[in-house]
Amino acid sequence: MGVAHLLYHLQFGIRDCALSAQNKNELREMSELYPFFDLVQMNLYAMWPPPVLFWLSQGFVLDLLFGRLSVFGQLDYTKLFERARSEGLEMTWIERKELGEFQGLSGNIPGSHHAVGIGVKLAADPSFPEQFILIKNVSGVHVS
Repeated sequence: MGVAHLLYHLQFGIRDCALSAQNKNELREMSELYPFFDLVQMNLYAMWPPPVLFWLSQGFVLDLLFGRLSVFGQLDYTKLFERARSEGLEMTWIERKELGEFQGLSGNIPGSHHAVGIGVKLAADPSFPEQFILIKNVSGVHVS
């Protein structure tokens, strides 16, 4: 929860911490936090060899493997959508009802206001069919 709390302040640009015994609003608002991942675990369980962290110095790798250091990554969907738009792709949140027979393939995306996927289409070519990116958290690391 400490990492999630720190990322909450970074994601929303909140400088002053209002978390206290009397004020639990920050904990409730953390449900809108974009998902984040432990990059060491992600690399160790990934299907691509070798794990990215092995390219680092031996001392740093040992610190990561033995848990003395942790590295987390977070995908900022707001910036992703802006970047896609600048490259000619239009991205939108997809709700469960829009998936038809594929409704059960994706879970809610934290920070998306209950979306279960992302729709992607070429802004310059409306004849190109919209594609869906379904996201399902299997790591259990994110705050929900």
